[in-house]
Amino acid sequence: MSELKYVQIPSPVNSRKELLGGAIDIIQFLKDYENVIKVRKEKLVYLNQCKRNFNEIKIEFNEILKLPKVDIGELEKHQQHIDKDQIIDIKKFKKKAASFNDADILKEPGKKQKKVDKLQSDMDLLKAKLASL
Repeated sequence: MSELKYVQIPSPVNSRKELLGGAIDIIQFLKDYENVIKVRKEKLVYLNQCKRNFNEIKIEFNEILKLPKVDIGELEKHQQHIDKDQIIDIKKFKKKAASFNDADILKEPGKKQKKVDKLQSDMDLLKAKLASL
């Protein structure tokens, strides 16, 4: 049967402080990592939104290029006779712009939020222990 051996630690308080300080640093790194992941998700959402906007602009620009060439002199003559169907509806474009809603993607699931809160509470607990030593 193996015998138990005890070893004396010269300064247990300092050893505990060093261990708790290391644990606090690790928790802070984990929190920073979670923030980096959140920023990466936001970046992807905004990049996708920009791609959609550029594609829409490209489509609309191609439609503009398909329009017939008009002489400016003739345009001035016929300015009084503009059709209401030819006027661009600004409300329609505002509705299209509002339809790009990526807020659901930016929301973190409940587990990740709980994980960050748990990390914060663990770090606060360790700081309290460190202060008491």
